[in-house]
Amino acid sequence: MSSNQMSRDSSMQLEFRELVGLYLFLREREAELDECLEEFFARAERELFRRLSIEEMEQLRHTYSDGSRGDGSNTRQG
Repeated sequence: MSSNQMSRDSSMQLEFRELVGLYLFLREREAELDECLEEFFARAERELFRRLSIEEMEQLRHTYSDGSRGDGSNTRQG
């Protein structure tokens, strides 16, 4: 399906580890993001802060690298 055929209202679900990976990727390139990616980055950041403690956010790169908590389990809900 071409991008012209896709609905602008479509959505896709991401696994927790995928969300973390994309967030980290975009964070490293934040100065280069266009408006669309800036909005996604902000939404991803809000979601991660909703799920994780400040300490967990500070360790996010390590958590992603070692694959721990890859399913998003044991995260705080709030």
